[in-house]
Amino acid sequence: MKKYMSILFITILLAGCGSIATQYRKDGRHLTNKGFNYLDKEPRLNKTIILKNLEIHIVGDRKHFDIEKYKNPKAEGYKKGVIGYAYRRKDGTNVIYIRGTMKNDKIILDLSNLGHEMGHILRFHERHVLDPHSYDDWGV
Repeated sequence: MKKYMSILFITILLAGCGSIATQYRKDGRHLTNKGFNYLDKEPRLNKTIILKNLEIHIVGDRKHFDIEKYKNPKAEGYKKGVIGYAYRRKDGTNVIYIRGTMKNDKIILDLSNLGHEMGHILRFHERHVLDPHSYDDWGV
């Protein structure tokens, strides 16, 4: 009986470990939405931004970044823990690098990171979009 209880405990423990990432993601989204609901509403807002030439790189390791200061472990940007970034090339191509992983041959995106970097891209095209790094300064 003791052996079966140990196996049952380990099985439950292992099953729970697989879902902790899901729970954190759900909690994060819930808290983000909850925080957004405290902001003043603007029912007149109806803005469309059309993006052309959008290139999104999903990487499992920062070594795949194309900017040296973010992929080199000795560089300052790397040490700060940069997990994604966005920029606009001279030819007008919008580029985003975000982290991702794989499960059962499916790509899993860091959706929070993707949203943050997309905020930068939208800011490049529309000056009224608030820079994601300025949210704290604006109290939002």
